[in-house]
Amino acid sequence: MSTIHHLHYVKSGSGLTVPSGDVLQAKLNSMELSPGDTVRMIDGALFGRVVSNFTDFDHQNTEEFCKEIVKHEKGLALMRMIGGKLHFIQYVYCDRRIVKENGDTAYQVLGVAFGEPVWVNVDDSYRCYNRDCYDSDKAAYTHGHQLWPLVC
Repeated sequence: MSTIHHLHYVKSGSGLTVPSGDVLQAKLNSMELSPGDTVRMIDGALFGRVVSNFTDFDHQNTEEFCKEIVKHEKGLALMRMIGGKLHFIQYVYCDRRIVKENGDTAYQVLGVAFGEPVWVNVDDSYRCYNRDCYDSDKAAYTHGHQLWPLVC
């Protein structure tokens, strides 16, 4: 049976944020994580799913489910923050944050290698945005990095 673990937001200069760095690592290390578990923020927002290895599929994104996803159009625009500006990298199928049993985390995007779906690690300077929104107003994404008020 899977367990839901909870993280609390931490105070920062801009309000409450998701924990990161040593604070996040300490909180995750204090949890007894097992593959199939879920880590959520205290308000219920998904932080990540627990897997044994970064290459593993999870119970939500099974290998069969991912094989079906990659048959369709890539629905997300992968962007990277460089020098305070967002830069388009490529289109991807979906993204996820995962947590290993030892507390290590990874942000990943779904791609294809040798005809099979694979999860690829990207660092925290990358973010995914809805492809249709990006395609309809590229300037809003590439010339400004404050996308919070942007609604598609």
